[in-house]
Amino acid sequence: MPRMPQHESQTRPRSSSASSCSDRATSRRKAWRTLHCQLSLERVREEIERQLSGLLPGLEWLVGTYTSEEGELRVEARSSGFAQHLHGARLPRRELAEQLGARVILKFQQRAIGELLLADQEDLSGDVGEFLEEVSIALVQSDRSEKLQDSLEAQGIALEAMKNSIELFGEPDLDRMCVGYLNLVLDASRADAAAIYLRGRYGLNVTTQLELHHILGIPPSLLESLRFEDGATMPEMLVRERSLLVERDEEGRLLPLLSDGVPEQLKRIYCLSLEYEGEQLGSIVILNPPVLSANSGEYSAIQHLGLLGGALFRRKRLELEEIERRKMESEMSLAGKLQQGLQPSAAPQIEGLEFAWRSDAARQVGGDYIDLFEEEDGAISAVLADVSGHGVSSALLMTTFRSGYRVLSEEGLPSDKLNLMNWNVFSDVGDTGMFITAAAVTIGRDGRSLAFCSAGHNPVWIYRAARDEFQCLDASGPPLGLFDGLEYEGGVEVLEDGDLLVLFSDGIVEAQSEGPTEEEEQLFGDDRFQQLVREHASDSPQELVDAVYSAVEDFTQRKIQEDDTSILVIKAV
Repeated sequence: MPRMPQHESQTRPRSSSASSCSDRATSRRKAWRTLHCQLSLERVREEIERQLSGLLPGLEWLVGTYTSEEGELRVEARSSGFAQHLHGARLPRRELAEQLGARVILKFQQRAIGELLLADQEDLSGDVGEFLEEVSIALVQSDRSEKLQDSLEAQGIALEAMKNSIELFGEPDLDRMCVGYLNLVLDASRADAAAIYLRGRYGLNVTTQLELHHILGIPPSLLESLRFEDGATMPEMLVRERSLLVERDEEGRLLPLLSDGVPEQLKRIYCLSLEYEGEQLGSIVILNPPVLSANSGEYSAIQHLGLLGGALFRRKRLELEEIERRKMESEMSLAGKLQQGLQPSAAPQIEGLEFAWRSDAARQVGGDYIDLFEEEDGAISAVLADVSGHGVSSALLMTTFRSGYRVLSEEGLPSDKLNLMNWNVFSDVGDTGMFITAAAVTIGRDGRSLAFCSAGHNPVWIYRAARDEFQCLDASGPPLGLFDGLEYEGGVEVLEDGDLLVLFSDGIVEAQSEGPTEEEEQLFGDDRFQQLVREHASDSPQELVDAVYSAVEDFTQRKIQEDDTSILVIKAV
């Protein structure tokens, strides 16, 4: 009993100390987790440096992550003694190990991602170990976030640049076209200045010599004064090197340029050849762009603008605007013929089934896609897709969709194919707002078992001839490309003798008649379409397709409709 007061007096301080330690540990962990609240990789690096400087006072250290090159580390954070190594710089690990003797492996999900290197062999506290766990998570998450952001930014910049450059194809004046093109290059690359070299007298007098045609942001004399170590001038080097990046090394030299006449403000030069079908028409020289990496938005935009520049200046060789216009029409007509050539050339040969299809573009090129082919196991795969919008952009996305769908032809059920295609389309369209609707079916070798799936497309119809009724196949999800990670669900049916399987694009049912007012205009609609199917159910699929197109033309009083129109009919016989 006499010890009770003593016991209480001894335990109270320990409890207070333990609580204080716990509070400090909680506070430290809370501070460490601010790493995950940073908005960029650079902010994460700065926070790592701030926190580690407090945990390792007086020590020299460097945090690096592994790169794709063996034996190389990318600098993520460093103490003041290594401030000469910039964030993101890639350094040989062996060289760093000679200066920093101790190391701690950084791991994420049991996978080594980098190292903490220290100048002295020091025992690290548990606090440092716990903080490095947070560092590993933050670096991996930030790197993934930046790569995703770079990818999205690259697509957005490239698409915006391509969109803006289309107007230049109609510019009749060469000087204004050059100024417009260089402004696009500067906007997309975020550089300080840019110049364009074209072949002598703009290719009318074809030589191997390139001449400076236009420059923005710096005086022409600066570029004209530059010489390379082998004595070559800028235009001579541009003929030899179709792509060239010149940037200052650690000693500040802008190799392989001679230092004479190079101003200190010039940090980086990127040169890219403008070519068309392997022929060099000119080159662009971009001065002081940001650091270029293969997945950066600026690099992607420059590459796209390089391709577009080749086509642009090749077209400007034509002297007259009328010749230019006719050439554009000719190219578009050819694209339309090539696109028509992408349709199935012949029907698969399978007992018990007959096929017919037709697809007409509202313009020279369109965004509808029909495909019909036999898979390796003898099943028949059919798909009808419709790209949002009209014209060239829709046609390009349709062609990309066709290539991807063909590659996935052996990927099981239609729902499996659309699940994979959704990711492809989502990656392709970026933030353009474009999307694709699609209806896909697979008919087994028996000619009767049917699997189907739809992504925001018009209903797939089965006309049940024996019962004279239509069955709408309901297995639809959102259009492809709107959301990532969707799972499409399909369905199965069995075809009976005389049944018709009908796939179509909205250009058929939404074809409009010409009325005196908008209120009196009518849509062709489902009812008219289904009545035609009933009337021609006993005919061949080709006769049905011809009848539908004839009825649509009579209804709209137009041979060419306002939207792309496509039909695919499969008959069980």
